[in-house]
Amino acid sequence: MDIRIWALIASVIALAFVGYLTLTILRQSEGNQKMQDIALAIRQGAMAFLRREFITLAIFTAVMVIVLGLFIEPKGWVALAYFLGTLTSSLAGLIGMSI
Repeated sequence: MDIRIWALIASVIALAFVGYLTLTILRQSEGNQKMQDIALAIRQGAMAFLRREFITLAIFTAVMVIVLGLFIEPKGWVALAYFLGTLTSSLAGLIGMSI
């Protein structure tokens, strides 16, 4: 069987497992009021951190996309691949912190 088929199967299994873990985590009790207050403070701090990190990452990504787009062949495609990789990585971080 072609390796691309195995990669697709592994990806679907991994995404299903992530969905299972997400549902398992979200079904858990949030604890008493003090635990909820602490969780809220942690969530607010994490989101403030991510906001600052994403601003820095956006500037760095913009510079790298321009550099890659100008100097690396095939021009445009490498820059697009870098941008999409950065975007999906950032999205994974945001989702992970949110859950």
